[in-house]
Amino acid sequence: DEEDADGFADLLAGTRARRQELLSASAELGAMAAASYASLTQSNAGPAKVAPTLALTKTAPEEKKSLTSVHAHRASHEDLLAKAFDDIGQQRFDAALKQVDALIAREPNFQLAHMIRGDLLLARVRPISKMGDVPNAQAGKANERVDDLRAEAIARLRALRERPNDDQVPRYLLQMPADQKHAVVVDTSRSRLYVYENNLKRIRLVNDFYISIGKQGAVKVREGDQKTPVGVYHVTSSVPKQKLTDFYGAGAFPINYPNDWDKRNGRNGHGIWLHGTPSNTYSRAPRASDGCVVLSNADLNLLADNLQLGKTAVVISERVEWRSGEEIVRERDEILAALERWRIDWES
Repeated sequence: DEEDADGFADLLAGTRARRQELLSASAELGAMAAASYASLTQSNAGPAKVAPTLALTKTAPEEKKSLTSVHAHRASHEDLLAKAFDDIGQQRFDAALKQVDALIAREPNFQLAHMIRGDLLLARVRPISKMGDVPNAQAGKANERVDDLRAEAIARLRALRERPNDDQVPRYLLQMPADQKHAVVVDTSRSRLYVYENNLKRIRLVNDFYISIGKQGAVKVREGDQKTPVGVYHVTSSVPKQKLTDFYGAGAFPINYPNDWDKRNGRNGHGIWLHGTPSNTYSRAPRASDGCVVLSNADLNLLADNLQLGKTAVVISERVEWRSGEEIVRERDEILAALERWRIDWES
């Protein structure tokens, strides 16, 4: 009848309007995702103007272990990234997007955050097949950069999941002099720098940071091989940013490579520093330097507070071996006992 026809017409009109609304929203989301991906091909992402997004929350059926539950001391930028990874793992995509938006607002040049944001927005329009699922139209310029960002994301996520607990110490730190307040341990395979505090009673982890190393990896042998040295070094000086080009960021801390052991083994080269990033770059790929250890400027400033010129040890390893506190004490006592036996034998 006429009433039913009118009702059907109203329903059809509502359906069309809803379909148009969804198409419009999809187009808007696609454009926003494209804008996020576009920042990956720019040398400077510029001040981020984060657009509002449409809510599409999905809750996972079961909870997984949180990456952030044991990292209360972590610098706020990586804290937000860890929370975003947590939310993505739990399929809380709206919450993840909020974390990423907050991160971009604080660090507009953090390109990894822009890539994750693009993925989260694009996932609302179509299924994505991989991290950094840049549309074909943009893929040409972005592919190489996206590969670097994927490597950075994997390195950061792996380090968060494999972070040592409070009782674990690198086996290289058996004992520290009383006047040496901190030691720095670099794990090149994990793209991670760990800061340990010597409070006399025990050696404990106080912070850790994502880093970039040489383009060709670790174990430097000769000048220009673009590798990061492996060995035990110390910070020799501090070079303020005012005396450097913008490439080195917030400053630099040279280390004493090559040390005597390096020289005895025929290793050469020079100019290995701990330094920051250019002002238009938040972080670099895991393998991006000519051999230096590179941190974000924010992280370098935090690290600087723990460095004593001429004293702070910088241990660079291809893969850090962890020991419990008890194992460290036992191994240290065994070495000290062996040294004492050697001394007695020598004197006799």
